[in-house]
Amino acid sequence: MFQCDKCGLCCIGLNRDELTADMHNGDGICKNLDMEHMLCRIYEKRPVFCRVEDFYEQHLADKMEKEEFLRLNYEACEAKKKEWEACGRDIFKMVSVVPELDSETGTILKESLNQVREH
Repeated sequence: MFQCDKCGLCCIGLNRDELTADMHNGDGICKNLDMEHMLCRIYEKRPVFCRVEDFYEQHLADKMEKEEFLRLNYEACEAKKKEWEACGRDIFKMVSVVPELDSETGTILKESLNQVREH
């Protein structure tokens, strides 16, 4: 099970892909993020894209191992936390941080995000 510490950092940088365009107001920061407390305002009703376990089960179970997907999510979390500190905890500097994925994993995740958009 994915253990989210609800830091809110995954809600930053949504301007990098057209698939998340409707989740932010043009600034790359999720419109549901309470920036004062760094918490999701709709956590219990957030979209599948934001729910690691559900996203995996619905869109990736036949494409990659769950342990690999969880590992990638934990690595992304750690990278975001390091960048958060490096940016002086400035949310607007965080918008430009892009996680690095190998091309195969990036393709798999992009295809799964396209499936989310289609539904």
